[in-house]
Amino acid sequence: MTEMSQREKVLSWIVGGVLFLVINLFAVKFLMDNYRKLSTTRAEVEGKIAGLQLQESQRDLWAQRDQWLNNSLPSMGDSDVANRQLIDAVQNVAKKYTVTLEAPQPGVPLRQQLYTMLSIKLEAKAAWTQMFDFLQELQAPGQFISVEGELKVDPTDKTQLRAALTVSKWYSPEAKP
Repeated sequence: MTEMSQREKVLSWIVGGVLFLVINLFAVKFLMDNYRKLSTTRAEVEGKIAGLQLQESQRDLWAQRDQWLNNSLPSMGDSDVANRQLIDAVQNVAKKYTVTLEAPQPGVPLRQQLYTMLSIKLEAKAAWTQMFDFLQELQAPGQFISVEGELKVDPTDKTQLRAALTVSKWYSPEAKP
C-alpha cells in the first residue's frame, strides 16, 4: 500500500467500497427472501393451528352430529324394495310439480364402511320453476337424498329444462363398525 500512488490508493478504496456494497446487497437480498419465506410458513402454520384449535373446541358438537347421523340414517333392507321405494318417492315428488320423468334405471347399492348408497338414474323435463322446486323438495333435510346431474334448456322448447339426473339416497351400513 505504501508503494501505491495517491490515485491508485483512491481507486483501490473505490473498488473495495463497491465490492463491499455488492456483497452486502446480495446478503440483504438473501436474508429478505428467507424472511419472507419464513413469514409465509409461519402464517400457514398459525392458520393450521387455529383450524385445529377450532376443531378441538367443536369436538362435542361434531360427536353429537355424528351420533344423530348414525341414529337417523334409515336402514335399507332389501335393495330391490329400496330401489322401488326410491323410484316411487321421486315419482311422487315429480307428480306434485308436474315434472316428466323418463327412463328411471334402478341402481346397485354401493356399500361403504360408514354408509350404503343407492343411486338411480333418470331423465326429467319440466318448466324452470317446477324443476327447481322439484329438486329442492327432493333434497329436503332429513331425507338423505342428493341429486347430481346436468340441467340444459330443451332445444325444442326454451321454456323447458331437461335434466339427466342421478338421485342417490344414503342408508345406514349393513353391519355397524
